[in-house]
Amino acid sequence: MHYGTIFGVYEKQVYSGNADAGFILHGNPYFTPSRTVTGHNFDLGSGTVITLAQYSDVYIKGCKSGCKIGTVQLTNMTITSTSGITLSDMVYTNVSIVQGDSGGIVAGGGNSTQRYAADVIQAMDSSGKMFYCRAVNEIAALNVLMY
Repeated sequence: MHYGTIFGVYEKQVYSGNADAGFILHGNPYFTPSRTVTGHNFDLGSGTVITLAQYSDVYIKGCKSGCKIGTVQLTNMTITSTSGITLSDMVYTNVSIVQGDSGGIVAGGGNSTQRYAADVIQAMDSSGKMFYCRAVNEIAALNVLMY
């Protein structure tokens, strides 16, 4: 059964070590990629990512929660999911998310009109606070470049 619009083909995946990501090869000529994060009203810097330090501001946009701003609380954490997958070099924030936000953008640095991708929303703890992997780790694991 098919729902929605096909974006592309799932090419690669990694979910171990310090990365939890998949790469979808864009294949829909009717979809135009954008760096604009609506709601936050900033663009993502082209071809670059940021590694946020502890206490840095973090900007997220989840599908269910929408746009939120918080702070990086801890870096270089190791977590184990309920399915038994252990991930290292995770970043923990004070941003509350809900189920369905996974895959939303995580950004920081820059200024009010341009920020940099830090990664995507990965997981939440039992109180709903967000974890994410570092984009640099996932880009390396997938052997891809940032748009």
